[in-house]
Amino acid sequence: MNATIVRHDKSKRMKFFLRLWPLALALTAASCVSQERSNTALSHYEYQQPQMGLPFRIALYAPDEQTADAAASASFRRIAQLNGILSDYDADSELSQLSRTSGKGREVPVSEDLWRVLQRAQEVAAQSRGAFDATVGPFVNLWRKARREKKMPDPDRLAAARLAVGYTNVLLNPTGRTVQLLAPGMRLDFGNNATASGVSLGAIPEPADAGFLRAYGCFLRCCRPLLSL
Repeated sequence: MNATIVRHDKSKRMKFFLRLWPLALALTAASCVSQERSNTALSHYEYQQPQMGLPFRIALYAPDEQTADAAASASFRRIAQLNGILSDYDADSELSQLSRTSGKGREVPVSEDLWRVLQRAQEVAAQSRGAFDATVGPFVNLWRKARREKKMPDPDRLAAARLAVGYTNVLLNPTGRTVQLLAPGMRLDFGNNATASGVSLGAIPEPADAGFLRAYGCFLRCCRPLLSL
């Protein structure tokens, strides 16, 4: 009776081992690949281009110059793409086109990138009770003009601009990913938020182990998997 039990236990252990060994083999192989990658020597590379009216500097680490060049080129392409969407200076940007629909009672479909930034901007505006508001464009225009002319804005124009400012005048419809600007004369302006959004929306691509994007005098660090090209 005891001998039968022993043979049965040995058989169960053997079956258990046969089930586990493929997993153990896979884990061993993954460990070897991970060790090989961790031993890859990385070099430091830096790139700079004018984007959004200011110099963008990217510093990254990569195993070779070709990988670094590919990462930097992809990053700058993505930044240029986001600028074409989020810029309030560019009259043809998606943001500017959306602003021109204000007060017309239209729900405007927007791209995924613009939607994500608008959605986050509205969240921050609500949390800060309007201290951070993407609809401040009319005020920004007046104060830019005042800075150029070195005199205070006209009070009547400030009063008119105030009617066109307010994050509660932005209606987001997630069902159709549409945006409606309720007040006439609204002008969206993300300011430095567009720079931060460039990183959060994937301005730094995968090829480099780590990248640093400098814009508007600040560093934004983005870590990505190594050797993913």
